[in-house]
Amino acid sequence: SNEVYQSLGQPRFLFCPTEYCTSRAVPNVQNSEYLNTIGRTLMSGIDIMWTGSKVITHTITVESIQELSEVLRRPPVIWDNLHANDYDQKRIFLGPYSGRSTDLIPHLRGVLTNPNCEYEPNFIAIHTLAQWTKCKTDAKCQLSSVSADIKLEAESENGSIEDIPLHLSPTAYHPKKALRISIIDWMSEFNKSKTAYGGSNSFLHLPLAPTVPTVIPIPEVANGLNEPKVVDMNSIASTSLTTSEDIAIEKNSETTGANESVAVEESAILITKDVNQILEPMDCNPSPNLSPKHVFDAQMDDSNLLKSETFESSTDLIHKNGANSVDSQEEMQTESSSEIDDESRCHQLTVEDIALLVDLFYLPFEHGGQGLQFLNEFHWLKANGFLVSEYRRKRTTDPEGPEVSEWYTRATKFDEMTASVGRLLTRLTFCKNRSLLYDLYPYVWDIKGVISLLNSYVKWLALGRVPTSALIQPIGFIPPAFTWFSKGYRDAFQSGEQEPWVFRGGLTGELQRLLPVETVSDLFLYKAPESPSSQIYTIRPYLQSDETSVYDVCRKTFALERENMTLEDMTDFVGDKSVVRH
Repeated sequence: SNEVYQSLGQPRFLFCPTEYCTSRAVPNVQNSEYLNTIGRTLMSGIDIMWTGSKVITHTITVESIQELSEVLRRPPVIWDNLHANDYDQKRIFLGPYSGRSTDLIPHLRGVLTNPNCEYEPNFIAIHTLAQWTKCKTDAKCQLSSVSADIKLEAESENGSIEDIPLHLSPTAYHPKKALRISIIDWMSEFNKSKTAYGGSNSFLHLPLAPTVPTVIPIPEVANGLNEPKVVDMNSIASTSLTTSEDIAIEKNSETTGANESVAVEESAILITKDVNQILEPMDCNPSPNLSPKHVFDAQMDDSNLLKSETFESSTDLIHKNGANSVDSQEEMQTESSSEIDDESRCHQLTVEDIALLVDLFYLPFEHGGQGLQFLNEFHWLKANGFLVSEYRRKRTTDPEGPEVSEWYTRATKFDEMTASVGRLLTRLTFCKNRSLLYDLYPYVWDIKGVISLLNSYVKWLALGRVPTSALIQPIGFIPPAFTWFSKGYRDAFQSGEQEPWVFRGGLTGELQRLLPVETVSDLFLYKAPESPSSQIYTIRPYLQSDETSVYDVCRKTFALERENMTLEDMTDFVGDKSVVRH
């Protein structure tokens, strides 16, 4: 390395050691013969990259960097894998840059971020990092209604957006406020006309592992993150990915798709990186060809990407008599200009939609607030479904008790939450930035399908026809080894003590594992559409009012298969044979 560095005229030079994080230092950072040799023999002008305590680090502390600097005899350049998603094809990270105190800045030669494989969705990751580089202090999280020692179930570790202090110094960094500013600035990117090249990324649809490695309950760890405070964004260019002169972007190509490298340095000198296809961030060994492929195609005509039908999400109220559903309505052939304007506004993404999107795909060690709400609400509804069954079994005319009323109220709320995800997906298909759409669509399509299935299960419980015994785990039933509500699981996930690829599937996987079926993985071996479509199908329970339509499908199918046969007066025969037995 020294010889190459000198022969090139001593340019800006980056060196990635084999032991590039604390967990890979043998036996530890201070006593590693390898790191001490590197620090002693590598020329002082060569920068050394470091990822933190893990390959993907939850929190990087000043103390750990000071210890490393003594061994390397120079400040490191942080190669930050916080937003890297190349190890889990069901996850993409849209949360803010966090877990790194601004006190680190004087102790580093730079920060190089290794973000999502998909180029367009990296706006928030880069935008919030740009804000972080311009701040000098960390804002403290101020929880007004909750004590500092106790946090709500649905609250993320930086508090909710409502907890952001109203008055912050422009030089103080707060992850949640940085996120809010980034979301507002990101909105304009969705409205920019941009053509997509190739098809949308498709998942490799393998079943989620039914178990994860043994999770040992981890005690509370002091949070190294100095909580929030944010910068005044008037001083930062907002609508471009190159949000400050301190940020430089070098485009890299992988078989997994266009990846972005962003260098943030005190001297504002570009740091570049070349990343091959990998099993995990910075792994030296190439992985098998399992990642999604980007194939360059001719420019696609936007008009071919959308169907003319519009989708009205089902927002059925759930009540004790059953679940009613609203069918999708087809767009009228002739509309006035005011109707077209109204429809256009209806299809426009809102700040609330983008905030929901971010919460569903947050950070490696943290789910967003609305994502946690889906987990908590479904878990409660499933655990208390026996209340509805018992009430319905009594066949009494007595009014519902408070517990049953609460169940129906929360079931209705869950239905509305599900409808909001449907609206997000539908509106996303109408955005002008087709490149951004193609990057996001497979992820949103996937989680929307899972949440719709959970909602259908809730509607089934709402019918009150589920035997109480069916809500009790039967003998011999083997559920997923761990779910979000298993003892010790949540603490292990949030602590950062284990690499995030231990917890496969992100929020989508967590929701899947809550379904009360043994082979839950088999339900999700499907592939997202090659081209995003505004036509969305919602799974719901079969109702008696569906009989006419279902029998009609049976008759038409029978007629197509047997052209020479007539049923004459036996018009219900095929339907009776095909449907009644089920």
